[in-house]
Amino acid sequence: MEGSTRRRLSGILAACAAVASIAAVAQAAKEPRQEGVFALFGGTQSTTAEYRVDPANGGGIRTRVRLFEVNSKAPVVAFGISSGRSMQMTIVRDDFATFQHVNPSVDATTGTFHETLTNLDPAHRYYMYADTVPERGTEQVFRFNVQDEHIPAVPPASTLAASAKSFAIGAYNVQLGDTTITANKPSTLLIGVHEHGKMAWDLEAYMGGPGYATMINASTLQFVHLSLYKRGSSNEQAIHDAVSGTPQTGPYINAQLPALPAGSYKLWVQIRGSGDKVMTAPFTIVAQ
Repeated sequence: MEGSTRRRLSGILAACAAVASIAAVAQAAKEPRQEGVFALFGGTQSTTAEYRVDPANGGGIRTRVRLFEVNSKAPVVAFGISSGRSMQMTIVRDDFATFQHVNPSVDATTGTFHETLTNLDPAHRYYMYADTVPERGTEQVFRFNVQDEHIPAVPPASTLAASAKSFAIGAYNVQLGDTTITANKPSTLLIGVHEHGKMAWDLEAYMGGPGYATMINASTLQFVHLSLYKRGSSNEQAIHDAVSGTPQTGPYINAQLPALPAGSYKLWVQIRGSGDKVMTAPFTIVAQ
């Protein structure tokens, strides 16, 4: 009698679990799903990506991103480490007036990256770039529309001419060697950071190096990969130093630019000042 009762109970529990699983799949199917647009300039697509979103507790939206093997439903669950993280997320407004750089959490069992976004202006479209390196592949960057993908974009408020070469953030001033470069030719972007008129030697490492930079083509919305390294060094040396646990720091910084087509590019340079304060300096680079 007892064995029969246990078998009936096990059957009921199994049935409940099956119903719950079916319900979860059905709910996922109802959630808005968006295919990512491969957006890495000069990159090679080796995966696909999907984006889902739902309301977050306390306001805002909860975004979720997953990568899949091409022509497969198998999710990518193993990722390499780039700039100290397994994924970088960049969120920019359609007029490039706002910028966010976040490091999402990840569910290692499903390969799902998730991040909650708040303070989104409903009158604007926001683009999110998910930048990651699968363990068995090359860098992959996908672009998504954060809200309803049918929200029309608002044109940039300016003509996107080359910006000034310097940007002040409190006591710090970030300076570029130039904001006009030669199109279709590799170049080196020189970055200098001052504090109270002197070179800022108190800068701390950020994202595994002397700073972090994001560049986006204002017309095509392609993402341009940039790596920052200490002047007199190299990108390869900067990677070695980061892996060795002694990331590069200093106010003299270089960024190697690929051969960029003619056009306007938005650039955000991030540095970490004393007191662990991360600051962002926006620029517009014109290739001509």
